[in-house]
Amino acid sequence: MRICHSRKVKTGPLTYGRPPSFPDPRPPANASAHIARPMPLSFRIAGVDVSLGGAPHAAQVSALSTSSRAASIGPYPSVGQAATASPPGYRINTLSRVIGTGTHAWRKAAKALETADALETPWVRFWRQGHALRWAKGDVVVVVARVLPFVWTSNVNKVVAVQRRRRSLSVAWGTTSRHVLRGEEVVSVSKKENGDVVFDLRSFLRPHAFMAWLSYPLVMYLQAAFARDVCRQLAEAANDSS
Repeated sequence: MRICHSRKVKTGPLTYGRPPSFPDPRPPANASAHIARPMPLSFRIAGVDVSLGGAPHAAQVSALSTSSRAASIGPYPSVGQAATASPPGYRINTLSRVIGTGTHAWRKAAKALETADALETPWVRFWRQGHALRWAKGDVVVVVARVLPFVWTSNVNKVVAVQRRRRSLSVAWGTTSRHVLRGEEVVSVSKKENGDVVFDLRSFLRPHAFMAWLSYPLVMYLQAAFARDVCRQLAEAANDSS
C-alpha cells in the first residue's frame, strides 16, 4: 500500500472558509468605510446550481441547505453500501493510502475527519446542517466547489451512514435531486494491527444533470482530485505533532 505524503496546501484569493466563514456581504459593525463584497450571480441551469463571479455567500448556501432538508436520497441502487457495492453503469472510484503510524496519528486523523477539517480544500467547502461538529445520519451536506475560474457549483448530499468504532471512523453521503451526479461516497480512516493509519475513499457515481454528462471528463477529474487532496489533508493532520 502506498503512502500518502502530507504537504501544505496554499490557498489563493479565490478560496473561502467553511461555515460560518463563508463570504458574508454585510460590513463589519465597526467599519465606517467598508465596501461590501457584491453578491455573486447565482442561478440554476440544466439541473446545476451555479455561482458566477465569486463563491456563494453564507446566506445563499444556508438557504439551499434549509430548502433541501426534505430532499430524498438518489434515486440510485445500494443506498448506504458505498464501501462494497458496484452497481452496473456506475463508475467506481477508490483510493487507499497509509497516512501515518500510531495512536496519536489515528486520533488526529479521526478528529480531522469527524470535524470535516480534512474535507476542506482550497477549492471545496462543506456546509454541514446546523454547522454540526459531528456527522449524523440524515444531515444535509452542501458541497460547494470551484470547478472553473470564477465558476462555483453547489451540490446537496445527505449523510447515509456513520460508523464509529474503537479504531475506525467512516462516513458516507449520498446524492440528492439537487446534485449533478447520482451515487454515493464513503471516506474512512482506520488504525491497523501493525499501527498503520489508513485512509480509504470509495464511491460509485454517474452523471445525472445534463451539464454533468457534457463535462463528464472534468467531473471525473475533479472527483479524483478531491480524493487526493483529502488524503493529503488527513496525512497532514495525522502527522501534526501538536
